[in-house]
Amino acid sequence: MFVMVLQANIFILLFGAIQGFLLSLALLRERERHPSHVYLTAFLFVVGLQLTSKVITKVWLMDNVWPFYLLSYHLPFLVGPAIYLFIRARITGAAVSKFDVLHALPFIAYCVFAFTQTWPATDWVRAVFQIMSLIVYFQLSRKLLVNDPAKGLKQFLYYVIIAEVILAIALAVMVTFYGRIPDIRLTFVLLTVIIYWITWKMMTDPGALVAPKAVSRSMQVQTVPRYSHSGLKEEEASRIEAGLRTLMSSQKAFTDSKLTIDKLAALLNTTRHHLSQVLNERIKRPYADYISDLRLEEAQQRLRDPKSARYTIAAIALDAGFSAVSTFNDAFKRKYGVTPSRFRDDIVKKMSA
Repeated sequence: MFVMVLQANIFILLFGAIQGFLLSLALLRERERHPSHVYLTAFLFVVGLQLTSKVITKVWLMDNVWPFYLLSYHLPFLVGPAIYLFIRARITGAAVSKFDVLHALPFIAYCVFAFTQTWPATDWVRAVFQIMSLIVYFQLSRKLLVNDPAKGLKQFLYYVIIAEVILAIALAVMVTFYGRIPDIRLTFVLLTVIIYWITWKMMTDPGALVAPKAVSRSMQVQTVPRYSHSGLKEEEASRIEAGLRTLMSSQKAFTDSKLTIDKLAALLNTTRHHLSQVLNERIKRPYADYISDLRLEEAQQRLRDPKSARYTIAAIALDAGFSAVSTFNDAFKRKYGVTPSRFRDDIVKKMSA
């Protein structure tokens, strides 16, 4: 019975690895590839290697591909940087930089120690360092998502971190008690589940993880429109749109830093799904981009206004609805091409000229 379960598990891991590599190819083939796709591809590749290392028997790896076998135990050091850089690029649009490779230094250092045996650290010490690395990058990523109401990226972050912490511990247990306990490769099924969850998200809600208009055509549902079964009538859609514009123009609901799509839907006496449909079909903007643009426009007007000269940029950002000044600075520069401080300085120079 156990042998059958083990064989089934191997097939599940194999399918996960193959799907991860195929997904990577689909992202890299995009003509309008977003910078975040590079890091998501890196994450999928690392996870694919983790799965591959557990599909092949340990004895065969040790006898024939010893470097890969040794390297496979240090791959979790790359997961944290990959998801952080992915989320950073997805949120801020930051381009791929050669300095991003510095995030791989802990992985490189640990591999050097392992191959040269210059540091006789135990498997549990390695697991502790891996978990510490995952927690650090989890916190960095979570800060980037403070002002992002979308759930897809947050779910991705939590799922991956929890799975990798479990696997870091599982690897240490597996090596420490090898031969004395049942094979615990079953835990690596978590990575297969995550890969197929990413695939499902990209098919059903393209903007949740990857950048809009950049999902592989081969992965899109071909003939079924996104809101074909919505049931939203034209009159109700018009009411929601009118109420939304009133809330934003008159009451400036977007200045509430804790505003979410669910809270906004409640204010409009509608459902999240119907509000999302109105935003995408009538306003042509997803919720996160729509709210961010309104906040940026509000901040820009405040920066132009001489009456706001006594307020700091941080105060203006917070008043506009941003919960983090760093997020505001990145978004402002991405949209207007200059930092908020430079924008204000240029306005002051023009007025004094």
